[in-house]
Amino acid sequence: MKNTIPVLFLFFMFISGCEKKDKEGACKAGVSKLLQMATPNTSTINYNTSSFSINGINEVSYFVAFGQANFYITSKIENVCTKTHLKPAFTLSITDSSGFNNIQIYAQAYWSTYDENYILFDGTPSPGQSIKANKEIGLKQAFGEGPGNMEFFLGLRFSTLGSFSADRKYFEKMVKYIETYCQYDNAL
Repeated sequence: MKNTIPVLFLFFMFISGCEKKDKEGACKAGVSKLLQMATPNTSTINYNTSSFSINGINEVSYFVAFGQANFYITSKIENVCTKTHLKPAFTLSITDSSGFNNIQIYAQAYWSTYDENYILFDGTPSPGQSIKANKEIGLKQAFGEGPGNMEFFLGLRFSTLGSFSADRKYFEKMVKYIETYCQYDNAL
């Protein structure tokens, strides 16, 4: 019994030390979270059709290229610790409506001179379907000991219906929400 108490004490000290490290992050400067989300059917959306922007609150950008209407959200994180990899999560949730044509859901990540492009879905979505993808990205190669920064894009493309108004109605009928989430360690 006497030996059990010191062992339990050391075990609990180890556990509490691990929890404290997680709260401080790998660079001992804290942890931050990015949540960029747009919900077309339940909130006011600013549709950006004329310029590029990063971190527009409830903003969805739109453009047409090669006959494809593109709707996307953007986000940027800065002062990121490069000792651990980023693990962004991308989600696009389809409404319960039906009758959608082929779509493509894509994500892009940019950091320094590097970029990654991901096709998350290519086909006809089912009503109520939620398309999710988790990625892992290292920043050390680009930023050394840091700090690093990252830009994310999450988008949806489909054959244009001929006008922004028609494309917007189709997008709003189809998309319940579109979201980028990333927890990251802050740099000193």
